Amino acid sequence: MADPAPLAPNDGLRPAEGTPTAASSMSRADILQGLRDILARIAGADPDTITIDALIIEDVGVDSLGFYEILIEADETMGIKIEEKDLLTFKTVGDIVSYIEAREHAQP
Repeated sequence: MADPAPLAPNDGLRPAEGTPTAASSMSRADILQGLRDILARIAGADPDTITIDALIIEDVGVDSLGFYEILIEADETMGIKIEEKDLLTFKTVGDIVSYIEAREHAQP
């Protein structure tokens, strides 16, 4: 019997090897790139159109359920915790990036 095929190094659910897994080790650019990837998957948007100033609903196309997917994906793929109560306060991609940075700096 043949050996099963080896698992791919990144199944899309975890960061690739060597990728920071917690917001505390991520730069603003890393956070933005991770969010671009998440938003592109959730909304089917072109990652190149997802800028720091992009409106999450109007420009990116995320619906209310998509906000919860952001919460789950950010935790699973980047190790970033977003509080459920804060989800619907985000208007732009930059709002999420700033939120993550503020939480990072608030950690002991």
